[in-house]
Amino acid sequence: MTEDRTLAARFAELSSDMLGESTEALTFDVVVRRAVQLIPGCDGCSITLRGRRGRVETVATTDATTAELDALQYSLREGPCVDAAFEEGTVVVRDVPHDQRWPHWSARAEELGLGSAMAVRLHAGTDTLGALNLYSRSRGNFDGEAVDIALIYAAHATEAMSKARLVTGLQAALESRHSGRPGGALRHHLRARVRGPPPDLQRLQHPAARRRRPGRAGARPAGRPDRRDRTTSQLIGYPRRMTRFGYTLMTEQSGPKELVRYAQAAESVGFDFEVMSDHYSPWVTEQGHAPYAWTLLGAVAQATSSVGLMTYVTCPTLRYHPAVVAQKAATAQILADGRFTLGLGSGENLNEHVVGEGWPAVQDRQAMLREAVEIIRELHTGELVDYRGEYFQVDSARIWDLPDEGVEIGVAVAGDRAIEQFAPLADHLVGVEPDASLVDDWNAVDGAAQIGSQARAIGQIPICWDPDQEAAVQRAHEQFRWFGGGWQVNADLPTPAGFAGATQFVRPEDVAESIPCGPDLDAIVEAVSAYWKAGFTDVAVVQIGDEGQDEFLAKAAEPLLEKLRSAAP
Repeated sequence: MTEDRTLAARFAELSSDMLGESTEALTFDVVVRRAVQLIPGCDGCSITLRGRRGRVETVATTDATTAELDALQYSLREGPCVDAAFEEGTVVVRDVPHDQRWPHWSARAEELGLGSAMAVRLHAGTDTLGALNLYSRSRGNFDGEAVDIALIYAAHATEAMSKARLVTGLQAALESRHSGRPGGALRHHLRARVRGPPPDLQRLQHPAARRRRPGRAGARPAGRPDRRDRTTSQLIGYPRRMTRFGYTLMTEQSGPKELVRYAQAAESVGFDFEVMSDHYSPWVTEQGHAPYAWTLLGAVAQATSSVGLMTYVTCPTLRYHPAVVAQKAATAQILADGRFTLGLGSGENLNEHVVGEGWPAVQDRQAMLREAVEIIRELHTGELVDYRGEYFQVDSARIWDLPDEGVEIGVAVAGDRAIEQFAPLADHLVGVEPDASLVDDWNAVDGAAQIGSQARAIGQIPICWDPDQEAAVQRAHEQFRWFGGGWQVNADLPTPAGFAGATQFVRPEDVAESIPCGPDLDAIVEAVSAYWKAGFTDVAVVQIGDEGQDEFLAKAAEPLLEKLRSAAP
């Protein structure tokens, strides 16, 4: 416990130092110096940034040896920081002399006295900025605890760059800099660069990417249900009103029998639809649950009769093969009598790492998701399918039990590139922030079903209703303090322990500022209204915690729905 408090104090000091700097040079300098102090086993640190056309550059180092280790990777076009900046995300090397992934660099690095190394991708949203490079003279360093701390540290570092108004200008700054001797405020500023993604990276790709085969990438599969002549008010399982309100079956916080009971109660009090998370692990250990969502979905489909159902969301690329997801979704739709929508997303490391395939970079995850949607669409035609994509292969597969209604697909998107890729392929938008630009950009894409007439925009918001304000705040802090980390952190951390570390500085009052807590239903309505003001057609509430769920459904849910429907368009 003392060690935890010490680490917390050091991170607090770190945040203060980083966020206190206002220039690029000073922020970089603080980042590399403090990494050596905070990350166990770290003797040297540097920052690699990516520019346009695949250029890379070291912008800060702690010492000359660290700078030389980076320069070797750029000139040889191999090594952990190159992989982290272009491909892998987080790369750990616990025994440099005996690591065969980069034989040329490892041999030279051993001569320089390097024993261990770690590189962590620096990214803002879906944009990769570069890598934080950590070096140790000793072999065997950078264990699981060090990796978790480094991930948290990298997130703090990126935030500090953003605060210094760096993130939006990093690539432009790299392009405008000229080559020459290091100097100025960046004392160890190295100018070594390589152009284009290193060719050796093809052999170093993520294991999931090694399954690539030449073929039909980018082709839009046949078999998409032709539903564009139907308005959103005509979809099965959804009543005729502009804004629909849903209930979240949060598998991370409740057991399977309880969730079936909550599903029945939510239908009874009048929720329009129910969404279900699909997790292998809870976000934090205090939540304490993670039943298998698809078994549960079948039970809920049979225990309810009219409420719409949806996965929010399933990742069909790592833990599940898309051909299996296609079969599961077809069966769920039959059991639900046409009330089911398949919600898909690119996943979180927390759930997907368990099958031993690692965690691809975001660009690979989105490309894999695109292929998965194509495969699911084709299999839902009922035809015999053979598929050779860049990531997936399907051999002589057919779904034998298909629903008459087909299965509509919603895809989680959070940026321009994702919208451009998935709006023409999906039936509905899934978004976890009330951002009007998501809806506007979706509707502007050629071939996309128009939100508000043909398609739904489905959001989600956590709330913590309780007759006792203080109890609500404490429960929200205990079980949902991870929520404020944003997907930059949440998508990449692999374990509940990592989330515990990442959220150790979050206070109850911080949670209460972002999540409506307590008995005030009007405050909840005000928070939810941000979604319909942004153009969303559907919003699902998450009542936080298993404790008090029955009381919420019995006492608060019905009057809350009345207030929401009265306020919403």
